[in-house]
Amino acid sequence: MIEGKLQSVIWKRYESRNLDLHHHTQSRKPGNSCATNALMLLTGKSKKQIEALSPRTDAMSTTRMQIILNHFGYSTKTITKGNLRSNFWSNNSINRYHCLLLNVCLGMDEDPMPEHSAFVIHRGYSWHNFQYEALDPYFLLSKPIQDCLIVHTPKWR
Repeated sequence: MIEGKLQSVIWKRYESRNLDLHHHTQSRKPGNSCATNALMLLTGKSKKQIEALSPRTDAMSTTRMQIILNHFGYSTKTITKGNLRSNFWSNNSINRYHCLLLNVCLGMDEDPMPEHSAFVIHRGYSWHNFQYEALDPYFLLSKPIQDCLIVHTPKWR
């Protein structure tokens, strides 16, 4: 996770209490990247619509995912150490009602291009390639989070 500047954020504005990702669950499409699948899950858009906005590469960057989400009318907020630290210690800034898009490092340190995967987190569940399971907090300790976005749209409020 990036350091970022100390910046006060009203995290409650980004809650997505009306979001239900369970009814979007489908099987992984062969040839889709996990980033494309995460964006399909969040937006309901097709692979063709998403990939029209992304140059063909093996991995889609967090910045590219953010641009695509913004293009489809979703707001995003990058979570940094700085904007988390700017709140009083007892204030739980991020909660189960926030929809998070994580770029998680799964590869080995020795690998010059370690594998990254996109995960969606909401209401205590983790989605990867349209498969979901109860979130295991130890997974997040074992696999470093490279980038973390809150994804929001008014219809999820």
